[in-house]
Amino acid sequence: MKAHKESLEGMAKHMGEGLTATQTAACAAKKSSETAHATFVNSHRPRLKVRYITITGSVADRIVGTFLVFNVGDTKAKLKSGYSEVLPCADGFPAGAPYERAVGVPFNDTELAPTEYTSINFPATVPDTTPMRVTDSDTRRDGSYFILGWIEYTDETARPHRMGFARRYDRVPGYATGRDIDPEYNYDD
Repeated sequence: MKAHKESLEGMAKHMGEGLTATQTAACAAKKSSETAHATFVNSHRPRLKVRYITITGSVADRIVGTFLVFNVGDTKAKLKSGYSEVLPCADGFPAGAPYERAVGVPFNDTELAPTEYTSINFPATVPDTTPMRVTDSDTRRDGSYFILGWIEYTDETARPHRMGFARRYDRVPGYATGRDIDPEYNYDD
């Protein structure tokens, strides 16, 4: 019995040492996996693009509309907050980015997997009300607007990013042009 006891205690000690070594290896493998995931996300991060800007009407004599934000990157993006405004083109495009310090409107748990998109209302400062219909005379009126702003988001490792955008919306022919605005306004860091 003593010999069996000593033998079983030796096996228990050996198994305990093996378990400790297995736990150490599992921790190292988990850390290696997390590092590989973070490296993948850093090199294949999410990237946002603003597309399909549409003026839907006016609220309190302000032009309002929507645009779509697409995730054209390789990993998931979580939208945190955003800001947008509309400026008339008559005064020319302002120097610098005056809206950079504006307080953004938070997004409610909006996540975009690669190729997904969401619709966002602009400008950010207009209350969420139903806009007045755009009249025929309004759509025929000459003029252009600048629609500009930024969106803050995080990647899967919770690293923060900010995408800025600026588009010129021409009432005639009725669509937004691309990146013909100062590149200082169009970025994704």
